Amino acid sequence: MLDTIIIDDEIESIRALQIELNKYCPQVQILHTFTSPKEAIIQMKDKRFDLLFLDIELGEMTGFDLLESLGNCSFDIIFETAYDDFAIRAFEVAALGYLLKPFNKQQLIAAVNRVEKKRFSPQPAYQVLLENLRNTNNEKLIVPTEDALEVISIRDIVYLQSENNYTRIFLQDGSGFLSSKTLKKFETLLISAGFFRCHNSYLINLKQIKRFMKGVNERLIMTNNHEVYVSRSKRNELLGIL
Repeated sequence: MLDTIIIDDEIESIRALQIELNKYCPQVQILHTFTSPKEAIIQMKDKRFDLLFLDIELGEMTGFDLLESLGNCSFDIIFETAYDDFAIRAFEVAALGYLLKPFNKQQLIAAVNRVEKKRFSPQPAYQVLLENLRNTNNEKLIVPTEDALEVISIRDIVYLQSENNYTRIFLQDGSGFLSSKTLKKFETLLISAGFFRCHNSYLINLKQIKRFMKGVNERLIMTNNHEVYVSRSKRNELLGIL
């Protein structure tokens, strides 16, 4: 049996999945379901289980945020999402399964069967997932926005600007968008990929600097001709890198 937990912020999606699992996947035993990711984090740290069905967009956080909060655990994951196949393949790591909403019977059976075959692999898929999330050599970045998951090339990011608990991302082609992640979160992901926190409000791509302007209000001119301020406490460190 596969002892299983389901996390989805939509109760109707949980009920639909439970019905399908009961019909077509008798090897799955549902232990708990959660609509609150924060409650799930608290409860799951003391539980042992084999499989997690995890919605990617959980309202107050993403499924990836939840996984990083859990620490070291050993279980397999099947993601649930309403987004299309292209977006899923961009962040499908370690051959983890995924389900597109509304659920498809064949897709569900295939995903559960893959989990059964992988149960005795030497490295849990969960651990591989976290390694990939932290791998700054990865050329792509998955960024949750209000109504989508943006897939962008890290090298195309010029700089990021904090807007309270959100972050605005500016790209080389002049486009940009607002992400629901904090600037601190992006700093953790990108600091080893050639990014630098030059100011409380700015995280810059060092390869996208065009000019350093000296003076009372020292600032950088980026390749998109935007001006980014440099704090006094970061000035010498930045100059040492450039």
